[in-house]
Amino acid sequence: MGRKVTAKTIEKEATLLCEKTLSLLGFDIKPKVTQKEGAVHVEIEGDDLGLLIGQHGSNLESLQLFLGIALNKKLGTEKWVPVLVDVGGWRKQREEAIRDMIEKAIERINQGESQAELPPMSPAQRRAAHLIIADKGFSSESVGVGDERRIVIKKTNA
Repeated sequence: MGRKVTAKTIEKEATLLCEKTLSLLGFDIKPKVTQKEGAVHVEIEGDDLGLLIGQHGSNLESLQLFLGIALNKKLGTEKWVPVLVDVGGWRKQREEAIRDMIEKAIERINQGESQAELPPMSPAQRRAAHLIIADKGFSSESVGVGDERRIVIKKTNA
């Protein structure tokens, strides 16, 4: 059975874990750790963060997964505490780019195309895109396999 922990404890443990992990990876950076909407948000700023982001955010996604598993194992709580990591504002910039792609795709659909396809994305990016698309009143589905998995947007049948 899991234990109860305070928000302050979660933040402290997340900060220590992030600092140790970054140090072991060879980075001398102090992450900014906060809690919002039930999740731990880790912001990492500094110079030469490309290696930490990786190609198309692959290292960033791996770091986020690792920190999430490690933190939740350390806390031993009943409820999973999500961990969201952003390095150098990359995730925020990527989300804006995805929003722009979705807007353009929806514009094409509104001008007569039956559907629009977005380029391949990571699972986390597709998840965010599906939520954005649903908020705009359209339906979406993921198609393809592996690294070629992408989203197709269609008008919702009302």
